[in-house]
Amino acid sequence: GSLGEKYAQKAAEVLTSIIP
Repeated sequence: GSLGEKYAQKAAEVLTSIIP
């Protein structure tokens, strides 16, 4: 659902933030 998508998007954002 939207929750899963929201979580995935947040995780991707954090990952990209950590890994340049």
